[in-house]
Amino acid sequence: AGYNTLGIHSWSVGLGCYIKRFNLEFNYMGGISESENIYISDGYSMPDTATYKPNGFNVKLGYGFRCTSRLRVTPQVGIQFIRLKENLDINSYTVGDYNGYEHYGYYSFADKANTLSTTLGARVSFAVLPWLSLSVTPEYALSMYKSKGYKVLSGVSSDIDNWSKGFNCYINMNVFF
Repeated sequence: AGYNTLGIHSWSVGLGCYIKRFNLEFNYMGGISESENIYISDGYSMPDTATYKPNGFNVKLGYGFRCTSRLRVTPQVGIQFIRLKENLDINSYTVGDYNGYEHYGYYSFADKANTLSTTLGARVSFAVLPWLSLSVTPEYALSMYKSKGYKVLSGVSSDIDNWSKGFNCYINMNVFF
């Protein structure tokens, strides 16, 4: 279980293992921070307010070096996938299309916008007890892919842009079994 203090303010839960010093981890992230208000319009009506939260997962591969009997450093490389969850305050309205039909509702191209990044970092773990450790993982994310909706939103919001790139720092509590 952990918390990311930079970039993507999020909580995380994960599973991982060390096999002959090789480390493999899978983490699910749930966004705590929310983007600023972003105004979206379909061209027919007044803009609606939307905010976005990051959710996603990462997979990391590393190699652990024991420094002392309680301290281990594990350089890691990983892939991070983030999908935005939209909270859109929709005003109810009717839109007529070119065939004379009316339809209700609103579709946002930015809901479920996503991005894929490569991460480079190093986990520093300190064993408090034989079955419990605390760790800090500073890492840097390099954006590899952004969906169309994510590109538009990251052009408008520096918060959303920083979720796909830049420095992150995870603080974790690890339980060994």
